[in-house]
Amino acid sequence: MKWRLLVIGVVIVTAGLLWYYLDNRPVVREINRQEVGVSTAYTHEYRGTYVSFDEAQRTLTLQGQDGREYRISVPQPCSPPSPFASAYPLARPSNKSEDKTMETCFICRKHNGQQAAPPGGYIYEDEHWMVCHAPGKLGPLGTLFIESKRHFLDYAEMTDEESASFGNVMRKIYHALKLHTGAERVYQVTLIDGTPHFHSWLVPRRKDDAEKGMKFLAQDDSCSDEDAAALAEKLREAME
Repeated sequence: MKWRLLVIGVVIVTAGLLWYYLDNRPVVREINRQEVGVSTAYTHEYRGTYVSFDEAQRTLTLQGQDGREYRISVPQPCSPPSPFASAYPLARPSNKSEDKTMETCFICRKHNGQQAAPPGGYIYEDEHWMVCHAPGKLGPLGTLFIESKRHFLDYAEMTDEESASFGNVMRKIYHALKLHTGAERVYQVTLIDGTPHFHSWLVPRRKDDAEKGMKFLAQDDSCSDEDAAALAEKLREAME
């Protein structure tokens, strides 16, 4: 009798575990162009129901089984992977305050054309990064910003694709700046205190500059927006 009860117990536990797995397994869902408004189909592996897709921020929003909304970063258009290929990870739950932050973010608004364009327009753009000359009043000629397209804070929040591509873009920037400004050094400064959207300053120091290092960066230097726009055109050609 005891062994029969034991067998029944094992069967019940096994059935319960199997039911739990089937109920909670990832749902493979293809999001087609009618839903996301893009020409390339995406296949993602996730738990939840499709809510919306933000093409500008490349962010998919879905409703989880707990009723909360989650966002998935979609780094780049891709061919549908195999059904159980590694999925993009579920992001933290979205919330009203975070959405409001993105709506008021200066860099997000600049990318969307809701703020004044940088001198000469954007110099470089790919699926993850945008590069522009800073307004003339903010630094010497050749002062650039590299800005993430996606709204996130710092290196800890980069996707693998973003971190892998960042070095390649920086190499192009350094090459172009040295070519067209005669820079002996290019200083990179990343603070992200004023605007909590990932961006870095790149400031060229020329050989004949009197100061170096922090003393150079502390100088109240500037250039005209006209000169910045002219240089932006040269840098754009060098970074193509």
